[in-house]
Amino acid sequence: PAVSSEMHELPTTTASCQLLELKGDKMPIGIYYGEEKPFSTKEITIYKNDYIYMFSDGFADQFGGPDGKKFKYKALKNLCLQISNLKSEEQEEIVRKAFFDWKRDYKQIDDILLIGVRFE
Repeated sequence: PAVSSEMHELPTTTASCQLLELKGDKMPIGIYYGEEKPFSTKEITIYKNDYIYMFSDGFADQFGGPDGKKFKYKALKNLCLQISNLKSEEQEEIVRKAFFDWKRDYKQIDDILLIGVRFE
């Protein structure tokens, strides 16, 4: 399974894995400075060999491809599903290549964070 911190809760499956998205809080970091605004807590069951992916909006919002469009969350989630059974080093190589192949000569518009953690 793969888990992302995106704004929808939508299970997606492939032949060998399932994607579970957890709805995040719409609360920009730093906007409530000095105020006590609690974040919600989510609990999930983790099994051996599960993978958790956490990512910012930078990858999905990156312009590129043949028509200069955004990469989009659907493509990013599919990428996470496709690589989830590979070794970490292979995953990094594929994700890096996918990003730069998509970005082409377009300017990077945001910070990009994608973290994958396997539970053994």
